[in-house]
Amino acid sequence: MSADVYERILLSLGEEEPSQGAVVPPVFHSVNYAGHSVEALARKLANEFDEPLYTRGNNPTVALLRKKMAALEGAEDSLFFASGSAAMAATVLSYVKAGDHILCVQEAYTWTTRLVRDFLPNLGVEFTFSPGYPTENFLASLRPNTRLVILETPTSLFFRVQDVEAICGRCKEREIPVVVDNSYCTPMAQKPLLWGADAVVHSATKYINGHGDVVAGVVCSSQERIRHIFYGPFMTLGATLSASDASQILRGMRTLPLRFQRSCQTALYIMEKVRNHPAVTKIWHPWYASDEEKALARKQMRLPGGMFTLEFRCKYRESLEKALSHLRFFKLAVSWGGYESLALPFAAFPPRNQLPWNMARFYCGLDDPDDLLHDILNVLENIE
Repeated sequence: MSADVYERILLSLGEEEPSQGAVVPPVFHSVNYAGHSVEALARKLANEFDEPLYTRGNNPTVALLRKKMAALEGAEDSLFFASGSAAMAATVLSYVKAGDHILCVQEAYTWTTRLVRDFLPNLGVEFTFSPGYPTENFLASLRPNTRLVILETPTSLFFRVQDVEAICGRCKEREIPVVVDNSYCTPMAQKPLLWGADAVVHSATKYINGHGDVVAGVVCSSQERIRHIFYGPFMTLGATLSASDASQILRGMRTLPLRFQRSCQTALYIMEKVRNHPAVTKIWHPWYASDEEKALARKQMRLPGGMFTLEFRCKYRESLEKALSHLRFFKLAVSWGGYESLALPFAAFPPRNQLPWNMARFYCGLDDPDDLLHDILNVLENIE
């Protein structure tokens, strides 16, 4: 998708007739939307999907955001939620019932894993987690009662990729829908629907909003699927995005291409500078994977993403923790996608996660690339 197309979507789509000539779309805070007659109100009640009646269902500010997000992903429609976890949960619940089986990629986002592993079995849904690559090994875990496949490519700690086209092709032969978490890549780098996915989910908290001040999620799919989710788990469970938060995300999306490109450029710059450092044993990133995985990543992804994990050569956990605690420009925190740069030491996770302590994930925000590089080099020079 060309730059001018992105510009039309992010800056113009849905804003052809701005209210009072407003440059920034107005925020509709109203909870209720009245009909001018009983007949008009009846139409609203019968068609909440398309007409504003009550903000839990349809709000004009959120509707504008839905339109732009669907266009970015190449989808017919989208739905926004109060969190990425809510978006994934509602999407999954719209596909499965008791007795069904879900095949989910191993190392999926924590709350996707917990949804599949801890919550859905209470409703009689079975599951299998499997590494997403090699593809044939993953597909070998399909069962006769598999009714949904969940991918996340790349995964967000070790950045392992899955072959969306191959997996979706095989699943379509068996009429098994595929949902892809695209939070790491965003539509700037990857469009899973073009490779055959049935639905794409994002934590919009991250790159889509980009300013670290809104928690949100979105699913993009066919209008038929979005309607099914809307009249099912979306309206029933009520994890609604507010008009204020939608307005903030609209603001963030206007700079998404610039922010994402800068994040990618900085990450590549830093990885190239540290890849031969004696204190770095491995860089975990799609561009630094095995030749086959790297080729797959470059096939699916137009840009590399702005996050990577470093595996450190060090003897003492305390030494690494001390060095990471002295980072100046990287803030020690979870998440990614905002203007701020973040570092996530694996040693901070509870022991039950069974993650190696000698690794840390780095997200490159909009800080000066050399400042971030010097921050990491300082860690590498001070670990034992």
